[in-house]
Amino acid sequence: MNKKLIISLSLIVLLSGCVSNKATSLAFVPYDYSCIELNNKIDINEDNYYQLKEYSPLEYEEYDESRGYINDFRDLYSSTNNGRTYLNAPSTGEQHLLVIPVSFTDSDKTNQDEKKILINNAFFGDESKNNFYSVGQYFDIASYGHLKLKGTVSDFYNIDLSSTELRNNINSRTSSSRYAASRAVEWYQENHDDISLYDNDKDGYIDSVFIVYDHPFDNSTDSLYWAYVDHMNKNEGINFLDGQGKIYVNNIEGNKYVSTYAWASYNFLYPNNNYVDTHVYVHESGHLFGLVDYYSNNSYQPLGYLDMMDYNLGDHNAYSKMLLNWSTPKVVSGSGNISIRPSILSGDVILIPTNSYNNTPYDEYLLLEYFAPISINEKDDRLSFTYNDAYHNSRTGKLYNQYGLKVYHVDSRLAYFKNKGLSSIIAMLDDEDYQNKLDNYRKTSLNRYCLDFAFDNNNSSHPLIALLPADDENALLDGSCASNASLFKRGDSFGINNYQNFKFYNGDELEYSFVIEDINPDRITINFSHK
Repeated sequence: MNKKLIISLSLIVLLSGCVSNKATSLAFVPYDYSCIELNNKIDINEDNYYQLKEYSPLEYEEYDESRGYINDFRDLYSSTNNGRTYLNAPSTGEQHLLVIPVSFTDSDKTNQDEKKILINNAFFGDESKNNFYSVGQYFDIASYGHLKLKGTVSDFYNIDLSSTELRNNINSRTSSSRYAASRAVEWYQENHDDISLYDNDKDGYIDSVFIVYDHPFDNSTDSLYWAYVDHMNKNEGINFLDGQGKIYVNNIEGNKYVSTYAWASYNFLYPNNNYVDTHVYVHESGHLFGLVDYYSNNSYQPLGYLDMMDYNLGDHNAYSKMLLNWSTPKVVSGSGNISIRPSILSGDVILIPTNSYNNTPYDEYLLLEYFAPISINEKDDRLSFTYNDAYHNSRTGKLYNQYGLKVYHVDSRLAYFKNKGLSSIIAMLDDEDYQNKLDNYRKTSLNRYCLDFAFDNNNSSHPLIALLPADDENALLDGSCASNASLFKRGDSFGINNYQNFKFYNGDELEYSFVIEDINPDRITINFSHK
């Protein structure tokens, strides 16, 4: 069983146990999207750092040898040339999410109206109706008002298959969920006239769909009845195993097509006295915007469990927010002091670059954010959970509940891949010999290529993003959870006492050391010295 499953279930059970025994009234109370968009992306050039309002375009080579450009995170997912749409949902502005509850012939349909109200509160409701935050409110706060995620929860779509038939009569779990998602969206379009609202960029594809299936989840991460995000082709072929053969869905002329969709059980809400919990839905919605999982299937957990895209806890980290264009960093360029406010309130973040930093999130660097146990984080810092370390010892973990600096080593450089989802890299984007490698690939293969992250957090020796703990450079390697001791406090240093021999993966020496000069609830001041 995957460790993520154990932790997540333990966490949600604890969360549901925090609800008052006194039932709240069953009614949908919409969230008012009260966060005012912060002006936290600015152009500034000080003696020891600079900050850009917008990231620089990142150039790459298309398969036909023309030039492509990544201006934002969505462009990375449109870089494929293999005929498939991989666009993630837009992460800024007012966006609309279509939510369709799906029931089966063996589902209990007697309380669908009540379930719809709870699902509405989970996605678009006020904090007073949720044990955590609704998905809409969470992203409003986490994005500093840059993303207003609104939408509709439809009536239940009653699919003409039992839960067992959907699982067993189709050749794979993703084909099963694609079939259900495409049929649900076809039904919605036949009965509603607002579908264009969910195609914000007018490309013919619905930007994102969230399917809430009315069936208990399965305690196995490779099961159909788990939670995941998937992509569909237009004119998707589905192989039935009951004699129907192959049929094609997501292909009705005049309809909007499904591209990216989320699939999760109603039971992940853990409804209790008309309160619901949304941690799993928030995590999966992060995938709709293109964020990847930061947990690992190995013993070493690079973020020490404590992140929304790791084990469904707290705020999104500063790297995720950079990718989603909710903030831009202060890039260290000389010796001196830099002060930043809590990340949860401001989006302030400091970036220590390599010698070849390209002024985008798609590079290697150190990233520094000031953690504060307030707002989103305060909701989760009262919880504890159990997990097993690398030696199979049962241990207890907890979100940070102190102020302190989090230091991440990020390597989100990109590579040319033969196809999405495959591990075979043709060349790194910053490879000096990339041109010859691409030319040779074109000569020997009829396939096309696309861009993706060169590394992920399942690579224990070279993760995409890793927390560098203050207490011990090796503190997380045995599968331990991060803790308050992982946070840098007043007087702590990097590159002086700890991490004296730190090197970037690309071979560059770290050009700066730093010391925490001052820390209070409003800001943290860090002194940087050029080595």
